[in-house]
Amino acid sequence: MNEYEQRQEAINRHLLGEKNSKIAHSFGKSRKWVHQWINRFKQKKDDPGWYKDESKAPKYIAVKTEAEIEQQILIVLILFTLILKSTVFGQDVINSKESSKLWYGRKNTR
Repeated sequence: MNEYEQRQEAINRHLLGEKNSKIAHSFGKSRKWVHQWINRFKQKKDDPGWYKDESKAPKYIAVKTEAEIEQQILIVLILFTLILKSTVFGQDVINSKESSKLWYGRKNTR
């Protein structure tokens, strides 16, 4: 008997009045397992697939950035990186007298 058949049989026996502990013992399961499937059956009586596994993945993601905003952030980061590289490592800065102060705010010892 597979897992799905066990779940269905457990509910049938419960509906016939058999004790949950006896049902659990006969399948080698816990009483918690029996209660779980009784509750699922009660919640989804009208659903013919009530005994099937449900996804454990979250139903929704609480904090999800929209794709358009994510793209805009990436563009800003790329532009910022390009600007930073051109001002810090560009020829104008490297050849200037102030270039030695660029290394963490102190004079370059090289």
